[in-house]
Amino acid sequence: MIRATCRFSTGTYTARAQGKTASCTQSAEMAVRALARKLGYSDATSLKQIEAHDCFTVWRLKEVEESSTASKEHSMQVLNLALRIADASVRTEIECWAFWKEHGHHNVYDTSKPCQDEKATPEDNAARLKAVADALLYIDLRGDAFPWRLVRDPSFPNIVHFEEKS
Repeated sequence: MIRATCRFSTGTYTARAQGKTASCTQSAEMAVRALARKLGYSDATSLKQIEAHDCFTVWRLKEVEESSTASKEHSMQVLNLALRIADASVRTEIECWAFWKEHGHHNVYDTSKPCQDEKATPEDNAARLKAVADALLYIDLRGDAFPWRLVRDPSFPNIVHFEEKS
């Protein structure tokens, strides 16, 4: 069992323990889970917030004993579900967070610019561009796995649009 601290600053949760750090923008728990993986803990690690202070939280990480077959089956279920969720939502990451405009019969996205939102902070825009970059990488890594294709403008590779496959 180890103790980890997690702080929130400028839109990012940062977890620390045993000289390692992990950061995440979604939640303190996700940052602590990422830290647990860095420390060699499995996804079956039990996390519990044990203290809450104004500036930080303290968490307890404890490995949960499971039979190896049940653990592997559970891990495969989690991975398969994560893959289905990622496949279903990756296009939306670009459609929501990249700058877009109508062009003929489809929308065109500039993946080097965030969507227009006058209330967005520079940190918001940086997070949006990171989500778009992650989505582009995921699409490239998954290859031809989708019912649509991402088409890049040959002259301007940051300009993309989607085409449905026939």
